Amino acid sequence: MKKYTKYLKIAGYVLLALIVSICAAYPFRNKLIVTAVETFVPKVTKTAVSLESVDFRPFSGSISVKNLKIANPKGFSAPYIFTLGKIDVNLKLASLTGKKIIIKNILVDKVAVTYELLTDGTSNIEVIQKNAAGEAKASEEKSAKKDDKKSAKSQKPAKTVVIKKLRLQGAEVSAVIAGIPMKLPLPPVTLTDIGENKPSTAAEVFSQIMNVFSKETLSAITQATTKALKEGASSLKDVFKKLF
Repeated sequence: MKKYTKYLKIAGYVLLALIVSICAAYPFRNKLIVTAVETFVPKVTKTAVSLESVDFRPFSGSISVKNLKIANPKGFSAPYIFTLGKIDVNLKLASLTGKKIIIKNILVDKVAVTYELLTDGTSNIEVIQKNAAGEAKASEEKSAKKDDKKSAKSQKPAKTVVIKKLRLQGAEVSAVIAGIPMKLPLPPVTLTDIGENKPSTAAEVFSQIMNVFSKETLSAITQATTKALKEGASSLKDVFKKLF
């Protein structure tokens, strides 16, 4: 009986130490997340990333992020390619301990994009997109090599991510095309079931989002450029009418 009492005391001390450790770390959880984001995202974008603040509420599974800034790739003039005012994330908390992290909803509000096109036809969004795709491929190859080295019993597949719904709203693009600066709003973009049909790592999911965002941005710029050219041609026609 004394032996069991001794074990119970030890277990009690361990549990108490664990509770104290969690309580001590809890106030710093948001700072830890900021550090994690500023460490992970640059590996995908290959550019510097800064984050103002995070509010993580573990019991409700919600995360609120403010002022995420992603720097432009080398060779482009503007300091940032993306600034995201606010990001609200709601995830399935129990999935964090599983093989698949399930994010129920992501709302990205007040997105400012700076689109730059170099003389060789390369855009900054294209560079970021390629960086993300390259990181996703590298992550996949690394995971495959690990699987080859491990036996079937000891294999531990990488965590995958599923985003049920992602919405970008309040987005605006600043662009300089052929020396002509322009600002134009982007229509709201809603994506669903990202990573659902094919198991995807965080880098692969980011690459998918960038691909869609790039298409929407280029589509908006093309429409705005076409409109500007039509308006310019119409104005020029009116001038000639008055002259002759």
